[in-house]
Amino acid sequence: MITSQIIAAIIGVIMKLVFMIASSHFENKRELNLANSHANKDRIEAIKEIQKDSRSNVYWVRPIITFLIIGTFCFIMVYYTINSGTEYTVIRDKTPSLFKWIFGGKDYVKETVKGLQLTQPFWDLVFMIAAFYYVGHKNGK
Repeated sequence: MITSQIIAAIIGVIMKLVFMIASSHFENKRELNLANSHANKDRIEAIKEIQKDSRSNVYWVRPIITFLIIGTFCFIMVYYTINSGTEYTVIRDKTPSLFKWIFGGKDYVKETVKGLQLTQPFWDLVFMIAAFYYVGHKNGK
């Protein structure tokens, strides 16, 4: 179980690195276009100032959203730990498959699960989000 979370965190870090490389490529391309343009200097400075303001907003918004997602997940985990008797009846296919999920199956089974078991598929997603957003990048302060 812990290995899937480690793998999800590694995938998040790899995604972050790929996006950082792509971002630096586009940043270098933008700098080259600005250097080659024949626009006046005031226009170039205005564009840089607007981009600088948007970067500072992104710098604060992303960690806050990530913290809210992870905090919500932790709240749900604590809630289901305190209320461990909470059970849900879910309907699922007898033999799960992607095509049955898309086109619908004909044979279903009712299954009773605890609330904490419903959160298990989301662990990998939460670890991937955390690894993606909490790995710093060059524009961070």
